[in-house]
Amino acid sequence: MRDAAWDEAANIRVEIVCNRNLAESLLAHLREHYYANYAMIAFLHEVEVLRPEKF
Repeated sequence: MRDAAWDEAANIRVEIVCNRNLAESLLAHLREHYYANYAMIAFLHEVEVLRPEKF
């Protein structure tokens, strides 16, 4: 059950599966616009999509 009621101090986790160029672009945007004011952790990791027909 999800209520989508995020408190101001709640943690949010976002996972994105995309190609490396897009991932680097997204991370650069986050770094430039959000790192200074939010406690963020970002990382790149190589993955293999097992059901590509779902994307």
